[in-house]
Parts: sequence; structure tokens; C-alpha cells
Amino acid sequence: MTVRKDVIQNTGFTLLEVIVTLVVGAILAALIVPYMSTLLTQSSESTQNMQTTMSVNQVIENMTAYYLAQQAAGTLNLNTLQTSIGPVGNQNNNYGEYNVVTNSFVTFPAGGGAETLGGTSTLKVTITGINGGPFFTTLFTQ
Repeated sequence: MTVRKDVIQNTGFTLLEVIVTLVVGAILAALIVPYMSTLLTQSSESTQNMQTTMSVNQVIENMTAYYLAQQAAGTLNLNTLQTSIGPVGNQNNNYGEYNVVTNSFVTFPAGGGAETLGGTSTLKVTITGINGGPFFTTLFTQ
């Protein structure tokens, strides 16, 4: 007579495995939650920065389009362009809404180096958004 012993296989997790898994999950959650909450609360800042950048870029494009149209028509006058851009400070005109940082004539030394104020053939314009943002600089020449 042979005795047959049935082997019962235990399938499932032990209590220790479940506790270790929960502890590891809690540690990961504690590390990820502050990071994700920062992303969620600051996600609108990126959108606002992009909108400001695109708005100022559009203003520069409008200025350049006016400059090129005047140049093509043979009626380009940099003094008139300088006046239409406006003085240093906030502006809201045909070009758009922007803050003028620099709007002055400059000259460049023949051997290179930094520009100096003066001259009549190169207009340097630097603008930014009304509430800050990136600076855009362009040079208009006669």
C-alpha cells in the first residue's frame, strides 16, 4: 500500500510582501506628490510667458513690416520710424502693446566693439512686454 501525499501549493502574497509593497508605494508617493503639485500650480506660468513672448515678437514683426514697406516704397525715414515706435516706456499703438527699453540711433566702430549713441543711419530698438518678459532687439538701417 502506497501513501500518496498531496502537495498543496500556496498561491498569493504573504502579509510581509503586502506590507513592504505598501511602504515602498508610500515612499514613492511622498516623493512624487510635491513635484507634481508644483507642476500643476506653475503650469500656467509657462503659458503666460509664451503668450508674452509671442505678443512681443508680433510687435517686432509689425515694426519690421512697416520698415520694409517704407523701404520698398522709397519713403523710408528712420526719424519717422523712431517717432512712431515711441519713447522709452509703455506704448500701445498700431504695432501693438509693448514696453520700449531702447529707441535710439547708434554707431558701430569700424574695427568692431560696442556701439555708441549717435549717428543717423542705424536705429536700435529694444522692447519687452508690458509686464516684463524677454527682450527683443532689432536694428533698422537707412
